[in-house]
Amino acid sequence: MKALISVYDKPSVLDLAKKLAERYEIIASDGTAKFLNENGIDAKAISEIVGIRQTNWIKTLHYKLYEMIFNGDIEIVVVDLYPFEEKQSIENIDIGGVTLIRAAAKANCIVVSSKRQYKEVIDRLDSIDGEFKQKLIVEAFLRVAEYDVAIARWFASMFFPHKKQ
Repeated sequence: MKALISVYDKPSVLDLAKKLAERYEIIASDGTAKFLNENGIDAKAISEIVGIRQTNWIKTLHYKLYEMIFNGDIEIVVVDLYPFEEKQSIENIDIGGVTLIRAAAKANCIVVSSKRQYKEVIDRLDSIDGEFKQKLIVEAFLRVAEYDVAIARWFASMFFPHKKQ
């Protein structure tokens, strides 16, 4: 089985990645894979799997990843979205991360959508039950919804600066 990791805050995921590497083959966005490999965690870069070079804007948007998620080849997905709420700009709108979260939740994967969840997932990794998995799925959809609302409010403030958001 595989775990997919794609995170903005790479140092924060080290402990979780070490624990995951004990039981999963790790695949990761190219920058995350490089960071994990430099820190002693074997991780295969997504570009090796999908056969395309990642760019600043295209990292995890490839049908092969989603095929792996929906076929059950990937059991756990860990995503830490770009920090749009702190750094509001077009460059910090995460498309691939949100898509991974949605796909993983829909496919009933273990989906870790916030670094605030890392410790609890580490502590429960040996005993993840359906209830905990469902809790993570609900939190994943809530995270995506909050993220989308922040982006929508930012755009609205630019296009309609005099309207109350």
